[in-house]
Amino acid sequence: MADSRSVERASDVVDPRGIGTDRGVSAQHSALIFLDIDGVLNSARWMEEGHMRRLDWEEHFDPWACSFLEEVTQRTGCVYVLSSSWRLKDPFFRVQQWIRKRGAPSVRIIGETPHYAAVRGDIPIAHDRRGSEIAAWLKANGEPARWAIVDDSDDMGPLLPRLVRTTWREGLQREHVEELVRRLTAHKGERSGE
Repeated sequence: MADSRSVERASDVVDPRGIGTDRGVSAQHSALIFLDIDGVLNSARWMEEGHMRRLDWEEHFDPWACSFLEEVTQRTGCVYVLSSSWRLKDPFFRVQQWIRKRGAPSVRIIGETPHYAAVRGDIPIAHDRRGSEIAAWLKANGEPARWAIVDDSDDMGPLLPRLVRTTWREGLQREHVEELVRRLTAHKGERSGE
């Protein structure tokens, strides 16, 4: 029997520090999304409907929201970097497995952002904590041609223009899908988040 930590294919394994095996964003990863979980792939609505009754972490992923993520993936060919606090308790490849099982089989998470303490070494500042982590990942890996952030929080600091903001109440919705697709398929020469 396979260990629950195993990945579906060997090609899904990337350096767990979130910096990629090639120490840079390759041409094949020209579209990238920094992905939050709570308030994106689950929501207050999902909880109130009683879908997260079990302690199984996989149950926390709303299949409806995951199907929206699958649509973004199919329409843009993007890959994901996990920026959610979920990365602190579970390896990103396990989160990827849960997302795939819940309705987004094409999602490929290539890494995770570093933890804030490793970036700043001090107490988090509420207005830019997540943004600082994302900026550190970009500095270590290079900036892809097209990228966006999907999150229900706006603690992005100077990266705020890259944010497609969801709500904790509803999570990922149709309008977010369309905005992510628009940003990741912008014509060459246009900036993808501004």
